[in-house]
Amino acid sequence: MCGFEPSQGLASRSLLESAMVEKTRKIAKEVEQDFPHFVDIVVPPGGLGAKLAAMYDFHARHRISPKRGHGRRDDKGGAIRWCFADPQLADAFAQEFARK
Repeated sequence: MCGFEPSQGLASRSLLESAMVEKTRKIAKEVEQDFPHFVDIVVPPGGLGAKLAAMYDFHARHRISPKRGHGRRDDKGGAIRWCFADPQLADAFAQEFARK
C-alpha cells in the first residue's frame, strides 16, 4: 500500500478550491476599494452574448482597463459588478448597458 487514501485527494482539492475562492474574493474586495463606483449588470441564464463584447468595447473606447468586483450567480442568472474610478464613466456605462 502506498498510504494514500482517495479521500485525501478530495480534501486537498477542496482546500485548494477554497483557497482560490478566498483569493478571488480578496482581489474583488481590493478592486471595489480602488474603483468605488459600481454598475451591476444582470446576466440572464443564457448569458449576455454580444452585449458583453460591447461592454469590453466601452472600456477600450474610454481607454480604461475593465475592473470587475463581486458578482453573483444562481439558477436565474446572475450579475456582474463593473467597477470604475470615475463616477461619470460609471454613469455613462450604466446609461448604455444597465438601463436597457
